[in-house]
Amino acid sequence: MKKQIIMTVILAAVVTGILLVSFSEARVVPYWSLEFSEGSSASSTGSTLLGADIINDMGVIFKPFNKHTCFILYELKYSGPGFKRLEGRDFSENSMDHMLFAQYQVALSDRYLLRTRLSSMTEFFRSGTNEDWGGGTYDFLRSGVFVEFEAKGYPTVSIEMATLLFPNYSDLLSEYQQGTGAVPDTGEGSKGDQSVTTIGTTYRYRKHKVSVKQGINNYIKQTVVQPDGTYGSTKQADNILTVKYDTLQRLGSFLFVEPEISLKTKTSNQNYMHYEVPGTTDVSKIHYVGNYYAYTQTSVGCRFDLYLTRSKSFFLKPEIIMKNYADRPALDAGNQLTNEKQNTTITVMTVGYSVKWNKVSRWTLLYSNHSQSSNVKYEKYVPYTYTGTYIGMKFAFTY
Repeated sequence: MKKQIIMTVILAAVVTGILLVSFSEARVVPYWSLEFSEGSSASSTGSTLLGADIINDMGVIFKPFNKHTCFILYELKYSGPGFKRLEGRDFSENSMDHMLFAQYQVALSDRYLLRTRLSSMTEFFRSGTNEDWGGGTYDFLRSGVFVEFEAKGYPTVSIEMATLLFPNYSDLLSEYQQGTGAVPDTGEGSKGDQSVTTIGTTYRYRKHKVSVKQGINNYIKQTVVQPDGTYGSTKQADNILTVKYDTLQRLGSFLFVEPEISLKTKTSNQNYMHYEVPGTTDVSKIHYVGNYYAYTQTSVGCRFDLYLTRSKSFFLKPEIIMKNYADRPALDAGNQLTNEKQNTTITVMTVGYSVKWNKVSRWTLLYSNHSQSSNVKYEKYVPYTYTGTYIGMKFAFTY
């Protein structure tokens, strides 16, 4: 992975140099953004991990005609081992994304703006550094088209249509029976493939922003699990509604406050078969759970930036994420269903010191405390309740 990072940085520098020389007198601007962070995390579970994260964007912005702008971008994103913001994830898990998109923007008038975008992204997962990329159960390829219309003084409206393909995934029942991420190939192809439609609107008033998104995931092959442990004829369909508000306010000469709150609700017609022992055929240890994937999640956070000078600042950001399932029972230590509905609360407190070296680069020292609590007591594969600390550094460059 380090070799890939080094080669990417070298390639980005070469491309930027070539573009600067070639297009110095044309209406073409190169774009390069690099964020690299590295640090160490230690948790109450006894695990200590060294991890790195990188986001590297390389692209070009050009204006073929007046009022017309094109933007082509390639992104490499790597997330290393460490604490996760999602429940039920292994600390040692790491992921890598490759994304390419082309955006065309036209100013229809002084008030109206139209954006269209084609994108393709491949995401790889692996549970440890000894595994090869490309063999993860939940690896996927996402391709889509996005259209957004913006009118000054009015909410923007957008729609995105995409497909999600999971080349290594089999089906839900096979996954339930195995009890792990190792899903056998049933010979029927992936039942995880989906068509995704997302409709959104965003309204900005001064320094306030409110956004609403409705995502509709229709599965191409996966059908709904029945109480007898077989598949029915109805295709799985998920709906995710997200409402978010954020603002940036200046208090005095040196303090900036950026609060945000979001509410996400998911509904799904998919059900679940719980195997107390993976692969068991004892019907007394197999249980059907309806409406297993529906939940409500509330996230609240607020960032405080205290500027010591124009280029140096301290910041503090407390966050809390509360996730409550509608009908999913929590598990006890023996992997048996309880009468409680599963819920998880994640709190993160981050403090840091940031120095802006110049117009294009910034260095940040980070320290954060993570805490996750859940009424799920079965932690054979992943932790659900833990506390931990992280300390690291981040370098950011944008041209």
